[in-house]
Amino acid sequence: MSKKLDDETKALALLVLKNTFYDDFSGLVNNYLRAADGLDDDCRFEEQLHEVTNLWARDDKAVSEYDLCIETSHIGDKPHQVLVCWHETMHEALSTDDALDIYIRGKRVFVLDDDGEWYYTGDDNA
Repeated sequence: MSKKLDDETKALALLVLKNTFYDDFSGLVNNYLRAADGLDDDCRFEEQLHEVTNLWARDDKAVSEYDLCIETSHIGDKPHQVLVCWHETMHEALSTDDALDIYIRGKRVFVLDDDGEWYYTGDDNA
């Protein structure tokens, strides 16, 4: 049995994914710009990256080795045992009955409160 998600929780989950994307995308662009250092005397490489980063023009068949690492933690059968489960989607993680909290790329973004509802920890909490 899985938890029913309300619209506010879904909206917060989308915000988490959007903010994570922005952070990761910014880091990726910065890495490519650093890698091109010394090769681009007229500084056109950044413009060229801009030309190929339109979401609507992406290659929707491309596969990335990049993993969002969506994880939930659970109480194990043994005392003080905590188990970690990986999930393909945020919806799957939020719907997991016995999950205690949710992490994306190692950052805790949701915690289960005493009423059994997801609490958004905010963008600055780890």
